[in-house]
Amino acid sequence: MALITDVLPPAASWVRPVLALIATGLSLWLLVAQNQRNGLDCADLHFCWNCLANQYETLWDRMYSVHSAAVLKNLADKTAELSKSSTAFPNYPTLMAKWQDDVVAQHAAAA
Repeated sequence: MALITDVLPPAASWVRPVLALIATGLSLWLLVAQNQRNGLDCADLHFCWNCLANQYETLWDRMYSVHSAAVLKNLADKTAELSKSSTAFPNYPTLMAKWQDDVVAQHAAAA
């Protein structure tokens, strides 16, 4: 911004303080929005879903076990609990479909 304001004529001296206020306001908004908290929440949710996926894989490997029905019910309860805890994040179906297609394309390219 300093480079931009150095080439301005003296009549436009009001631009420097306005740009400084905009930068200050944006910094304050980023602090208040707590984007880092959303990032940590997303990382925690991702970890929980990965753990659940691993538990489903373990169940699949032992599906003929005597306890498999009870384990499946337990995993279904955990799935419902995780789904409920992720309602704080907005759902954008078109954006989700776009990224789903991107992931599928990457996995198809790797195979």
